[in-house]
Amino acid sequence: MAIDALEQTEKFQNFFETHYTSELHEISSKGKRSLTVDFFELSKFDVGLSEELLEDPDETVRASEAAVELLGFKARVRFKNFPDSQHIFIRNIRKNHISKFIAIQGIIRQSSDVRPEAVYATYECPSCGGKLKILQTDTKLREPSRCSCGRKGHFKMLSKDLVDVQRLVIEEAPQTLDGGAQPKRLSVFLREDLVEPIMEKRTTPGTNVKITGVLREIPIPHKLGGIMTRFELSMDSNHIEPVEEDFSDIIINQEEVDKIKKLAKSKRVYEMLINSIAPSIYGNENVKLALGLQMLGGVKKKKNLL
Repeated sequence: MAIDALEQTEKFQNFFETHYTSELHEISSKGKRSLTVDFFELSKFDVGLSEELLEDPDETVRASEAAVELLGFKARVRFKNFPDSQHIFIRNIRKNHISKFIAIQGIIRQSSDVRPEAVYATYECPSCGGKLKILQTDTKLREPSRCSCGRKGHFKMLSKDLVDVQRLVIEEAPQTLDGGAQPKRLSVFLREDLVEPIMEKRTTPGTNVKITGVLREIPIPHKLGGIMTRFELSMDSNHIEPVEEDFSDIIINQEEVDKIKKLAKSKRVYEMLINSIAPSIYGNENVKLALGLQMLGGVKKKKNLL
């Protein structure tokens, strides 16, 4: 049985108060723009609410963000750690996944520049001066069809609410393919805090990522006018994270620091590096050394400016 929006909001409010108090306070203290929620924690708290999130993500995410606002904070709510049932290979995406929360994994093949996109547009009625705020859901800017005073068409645009947006093309990873199968691709759109500079560094082409979001159907304009009966698919991302850990995210303890410094001072460091690569293959020392050095970084070079 579906839960109404008010009940959803109340349940999310209780959930955040009992499980995410410190994370909520970080929103204001650290200037964060989003709250990341573990789906399994939500499922343990309320199975019905977690099921609603999967089946009706748009309304349920709105209810979660309304709950955050009622608690005195303003942030987007991001969900991660979805069950295996929601992890879908791009090649297996079908019409029954449209408007549902799903998770995909793949390699970023293309990433566009970050550009502004209108989410709302406010218009003024020339007849009565009334203001109409229209939600923008398509690629083409929507105008009001009519005003409450009875006027139809030709409204004056006053303002637009813009958000940052970026388009990624995600391709299936080679290790997930059978035989000579060709990898399938899916367009994914990131918005707001998901395109902040710190996030953009982690979503460069070649990065293996895990993405959760809502699958959308995209109308295709017909060259003779109107819309084609066939639709394209894309995903509106709710959460994205690299599968491989970034070196800047790795935390090492003092014992590990001491070991690294000891290795750096050893006269056998190159020999140890060579022996650690494919030890079952005899010889090829120069090849192994080259491969080892390729995996290592260096220090920044500074030019002496006179």
